[in-house]
Amino acid sequence: MSFLDILKENFILNLIYWHFFEMPKNIARAFSNFLWFNLYHYSVPFNFKTLFSYWKGLKGDYGRGFDLHRYFEAFSTNIISRVLGAILRAFIIFFALILEFFIFLGFILAIFIWLILPLIIFFVFYLAFKI
Repeated sequence: MSFLDILKENFILNLIYWHFFEMPKNIARAFSNFLWFNLYHYSVPFNFKTLFSYWKGLKGDYGRGFDLHRYFEAFSTNIISRVLGAILRAFIIFFALILEFFIFLGFILAIFIWLILPLIIFFVFYLAFKI
């Protein structure tokens, strides 16, 4: 009789295998989905790629010919639009990465609580039936 046959027949061993091996993988998969969702909800890869792009496509037109006033107006509009875009995109990236960190801390906490849950339940039953 193999170990898997014994495991399938024994309820306690099956429960222990499920609690300590299968469910932590499922919890990790769920938190992985949370991390991927957060990353793409705030468009972090796209914001990195377009960090110095114009904000909302606002850019000045240099026009035809040479007009110094129009040239400096378009240049300053473009610089302001790019700096504003970089600042706002950097803030969004920073916020998303901070949120990723807290989601990861939640994952560590959830795994820790899940793994010590049998001890907590045993301790609560011990306190409840203590005479």
